[in-house]
Amino acid sequence: MSCVKTRRLFAALWPADPVRFALSATLQALQLPVGARRVPQTEWHITVAFLGIVPEPLRATIEGLLTEFPVQPEPVVLDSLEWWSESRVGVWAASHVPPALAAAQADLCWKLSDLGLRVDSRTWRPHLTLARAMDTPWAAPSLPSFQWPIRSVALVESQAAVGSGRYTPLMAHELI
Repeated sequence: MSCVKTRRLFAALWPADPVRFALSATLQALQLPVGARRVPQTEWHITVAFLGIVPEPLRATIEGLLTEFPVQPEPVVLDSLEWWSESRVGVWAASHVPPALAAAQADLCWKLSDLGLRVDSRTWRPHLTLARAMDTPWAAPSLPSFQWPIRSVALVESQAAVGSGRYTPLMAHELI
């Protein structure tokens, strides 16, 4: 009987501190609906591919794939404040995906599926989750657009804990 360690992983665009601070300043006045839980800024990211439960021996291969993620010349522009009722989250989404980024994300997902990992087949739409347990839409869904420069891609572990510390970057690859 084999006891292989596993981790719940995803690949993400992980913001550098200056981006995180700029996001925080832009979102400072945003009011959440009653009962919604704000996602801590330490957990802000844009998921590129959710990998699910992954055997530890695959981790190095996945990290290698992330080091091949190409430099992205265009930022992601978050410009649409939305309520996704099915998943009970409030997000700030991109209404347009830069073509080079869409191609890089699709290529990464293809390579991950070649490893036997199950990746989401839906069309990818970059978004930043701002609130969880959100049962009603935003009261005033308006924010200025935000340009998120893509500087790194990270392999992140998702743990069962709720709140800050739920996501732990295991490695980050700088794209510049």
